[in-house]
This record gives sequence, structure tokens and C-alpha cells, in this order.
Amino acid sequence: MDSALLYLTLITIIFLIGLISSIISNKFKIPNLLLLLGAGMLLGLFTQGGTKLFSFPKDFISSTAILALVLIVFSGAAGFKLKQFDQISSHALKYSLIWMVLNIAFLSIATYYLFGITHVIILLLFTSLLSGTSPDAVIPMLGKSKSPVVGFLEVESIINTPLMVLIPFILMDFLVNASTPELPVILKLFTLKFVAGIGAGILIGIIVLKYMKNHYSSNLSTLGILTAALMTYILAENLGGNGVLAVTTLGLFSGSIYLKEKERLFDFSNILGNILEILVFVLVGLIIVLPLNITFYIKSGSLFAIFLLIRFIAFKITFRNKEYTKKQLVFMTLNASKGVAVAVVVLSLSGTLVGNPNVPAHALNTIINLSLAFLLYSIIVGTLTLKFASYFLGKDNVPTPE
Repeated sequence: MDSALLYLTLITIIFLIGLISSIISNKFKIPNLLLLLGAGMLLGLFTQGGTKLFSFPKDFISSTAILALVLIVFSGAAGFKLKQFDQISSHALKYSLIWMVLNIAFLSIATYYLFGITHVIILLLFTSLLSGTSPDAVIPMLGKSKSPVVGFLEVESIINTPLMVLIPFILMDFLVNASTPELPVILKLFTLKFVAGIGAGILIGIIVLKYMKNHYSSNLSTLGILTAALMTYILAENLGGNGVLAVTTLGLFSGSIYLKEKERLFDFSNILGNILEILVFVLVGLIIVLPLNITFYIKSGSLFAIFLLIRFIAFKITFRNKEYTKKQLVFMTLNASKGVAVAVVVLSLSGTLVGNPNVPAHALNTIINLSLAFLLYSIIVGTLTLKFASYFLGKDNVPTPE
């Protein structure tokens, strides 16, 4: 079969699987991401002549992952109300920083003792990666809840996603270049990433969105909004900034100004983002094969329990004035679902660092496997927690899911 036709056939099969999994997800209230990962793992078992039947070029995988990340981050930030952001963002930012510091400090130690990883940069990469959340993986199953807890989880995700993506990509640069990071170099890179990222988002927002505000076109505005998101990511990365932070800035900027038929424009980006999300999670399931070793699951399960304990401690430190009840804190602790951002980083790790002579193969493979395991664990735990949402949040705050 012609290679182009073969890839088209494989992609069509993946889309068909995505459609079927979405139907199953809606009917049985199972997270779609979990079904997509499982489908990818299942497809990875099909081989022909000793090679996987479903395989794609690395450039295709990387481009698809980044495109999905850009659109999903933009849609999430653009649909957010800045008024709500102002009310709880300070707590969310404080919590995100505390949680990340505790993860890096204590989860690194636990990972070292449980899995014997001694490479400092890889440990930092793994623990910083786990400091991000994506409540959209399971929270939509709850319906339109009135609880402030759900609002906090959404804001937390918007704030911690750029940080969670920023640090691993900086550390990957160090690993690829085989350089030892020094504190002044790290601070310089962080400053550049943030300044260039935010600047690119504001710049593209002013130029493109202000123009669209005054020159709306039913045929071209949707294309313009999607192109603006991609331009923002590309500009920020070329300037040495963080593309995810830039897209988040653009999304918040676009969500705060008036645009004709704004909801229709963002609905289209959501649809495209969902299509790419299907590709990303199936590809993650295809590429990464978890070890068939009971010891791995015992150790990784123990590490995940430590991870949740650290998250709860971070909540207790942040909310010492008891803004939330203990039950609400437990609910937020258990809803630490990982999403497309973690999947993209995992794909980037596989494509960029696997086979690199500067990176210890065993340590790298271990954190890739652990990242996928945590992705699965977090979605499963979050889903089970929602079954008891009325206990944690109160019956008045838990409507019947649509």
C-alpha cells in the first residue's frame, strides 16, 4: 500500500476509535482520555513482520502533539472569565508554587528510593511535570456544579499548566546539550521564557484580535483566531520564550475583549482541539508500553499515594484560614487528573531524548513509564472520587450530569 494512503488509513481508524470511545464515554460516564489511552495500548499490540502496524514518523507525532496543546490551552484560557480569575487566582498561584516546591523536594526523594534514579535533572523533570493538573479530564462528568471547589480546580489548571510545561522543556534543553545548569543560567532562562512568552501573547493579541474586533468575517474570523494561536506559540518559541505561556496569555486576552460571535469561534477551536486530543492520547498509548511487572505497579502505586499526600499537605499550607472544609480539600487532592499537557511532554521526551547518548536510558525509560502510569492513576482516582462528589461537596453543589 502507498505510504500516504497507509497513514491516512491508520489516522482514519484512530478517528473511528475516538468516535466510538466518545459514545461509550458519554453513555457510561467514563473519561474519554482513559478509553483513548487504552485503545492506543491495544493498537500497539498489532504487529506485522515484527514491527508495529500502527506507527508514525516522529515529526508527525511531535507536530500533532504541539498543535493539540496550543489549541486546547488557548480554548481553556479564552473561555475563562477574568472576573473569576481575579477572585481566586492569588490562592491558585500560591498553591501551585507551594505544590511544585514540595513535589520537587520530597517526591524526588521518594522516586530516588523507590526506583533508584540518581540523575538529578531527570528527577527534577519528572517531579515538575507532575505539578500540573487538567480537571477537564474528569470534571465535566460532574455537570455544571456551583461549588467554588470546581472553580478553583479550573483556575489552578490554567496557572500551573504553563509552569508544568516550562520547566521540563528547559531541562530537556540541558539534557540535549549535555550542559550542567547553574543558578544564574536557570534564572536567566526562566526570565526570558516568561517575558518573551507573555510579550508574544500580548503582541499578537493586540494586532490580530483588535483587527478582528473591527473587521469581523463569518468565513475568515475562525481561521484568524486559530492562526493567531499558532503564530503566538511560534513567535514565543523563536524568541526564546515559553509558547504555552504565550498562548495562555493570548487566550485570556481574547476572552476579555468583545468579539462578534465569540462563542462560535471558540467552539470551532474546541472541535479541532478534540480531534487532535484523540490523536495525542492514542499515540501515547501506542508509543509507550508499560512494563508487565507487578513490582513496577506496587512501587508506582506507592509513589502515587505519596504524590497525593504531598498535594494534600500543600492545600493545608495554602488554606490555613480554612477557606475550604476538610472534605473539600480531600476532593481537590484526589482530583489531580493529568491531561494533554502531560501527554505532550511525554511524547516529546520519547521523541527527543530516547537514544540520546547524554541521557541514561534506564532513568529516562523509568520516568516515561511513571508519567504514563500517573496519567492513568490520576484519571481513575479522579473518576472514582466524582462518584462520591455529593459527600465531599454537598448535594446542592452536585447536579445531575448532562
